[in-house]
Amino acid sequence: MTTLTYLYELHNIYKSWLNELALADDEITFFKVNLEKVLTANNKLEITSQVEQFQNQFITHLNELQILRHDIKLAEKNLEQNISNNPVAADHRKIAADQGLRERVQQFIKLFMDFKYNYNAFLSKTL
Repeated sequence: MTTLTYLYELHNIYKSWLNELALADDEITFFKVNLEKVLTANNKLEITSQVEQFQNQFITHLNELQILRHDIKLAEKNLEQNISNNPVAADHRKIAADQGLRERVQQFIKLFMDFKYNYNAFLSKTL
């Protein structure tokens, strides 16, 4: 299904997504620091195994985050190109929004929220 969206709304959506990704990036950086504290406080095999799993999840989330950031910036660039090619009534014009990109961002946010819940549960048990 194609959704028509005003250009300025689409721009705001892209900015919002980039802000959410930046926040997730910052949170992962903070999570890494806490995970190091867990590792130094407790070096049982069970804990180190879970720490490795979280480290792998950090890598996975950061990779997806970078891909999404790139794709959003590309969509924003296409939006700017659309406006520069036809600046007349740019504030009143609608274009088709990329539903695939929207779904990918929503899926990333959902998975990241689940990850944060599990990570915080792990921290509450180990710190």
